[in-house]
Amino acid sequence: MKLFLYLLLFIVIVVIGLTFSLKNPQLVELNYYPDIAISAPLVVVLLVTLLLGMLIGMLMTLMSQL
Repeated sequence: MKLFLYLLLFIVIVVIGLTFSLKNPQLVELNYYPDIAISAPLVVVLLVTLLLGMLIGMLMTLMSQL
């Protein structure tokens, strides 16, 4: 039963992510410095941000356990 709920939650999250990416295909531009600008789809920017946040959170958790 628990596995079924996790699978259902995973499917719901994937469907929401797919519909979000299909509805928001526009490019966004990230400007870091006057000469550096990166253009990427909105979904890519959000996924990279999410993954970086997860990585930083995992590293902080590991460091606190040392």
